[in-house]
Amino acid sequence: QQYNRENNLLLSIKDIEKDITMQNEPAASMLNSLLAGLYWQYFQENRWKLYGRTNTVDFKKDDIATWTMEDLHQKISELYLASIKKEALLKQTRLEPYDAIIIKGNSRSLRPTLYDLLAHRALEYFTNNERDIKKPAYAFEISQAEAFAPAATFVKQTFPTKESLSLE
Repeated sequence: QQYNRENNLLLSIKDIEKDITMQNEPAASMLNSLLAGLYWQYFQENRWKLYGRTNTVDFKKDDIATWTMEDLHQKISELYLASIKKEALLKQTRLEPYDAIIIKGNSRSLRPTLYDLLAHRALEYFTNNERDIKKPAYAFEISQAEAFAPAATFVKQTFPTKESLSLE
């Protein structure tokens, strides 16, 4: 379809969004991860347009072409988190039945379950610093001395923040 359809990426996103609603687990989790990847691809291909956009208020954002960077990052984050939400089921799902659609890599023992595969796909996105390019004035920062305390003390500490979307 990539070669036969105009605007294939946008049409693929719409197709998968429809398909997710009709699927049971673990297929729904796999499609959420795939859809997040398509949104991430859209972001990367349209980055140059998105950096110049400002946020709108009380605007119905049905068309992805009107979204801002923050809108896309929020949607991608939601989808990746949804893809690993059914953790117990995904940890019991072996990858062998899906070999035909998975690029196996060099060692199956490192990612033996569907949860491992989907979690690593999500991690690949969440470790990318680009989603934090527009940080708020009150960005999360650890400045307390307890951050350098011994492990037993450190794990009991809380580091308050106003920023709820930070990955730090």
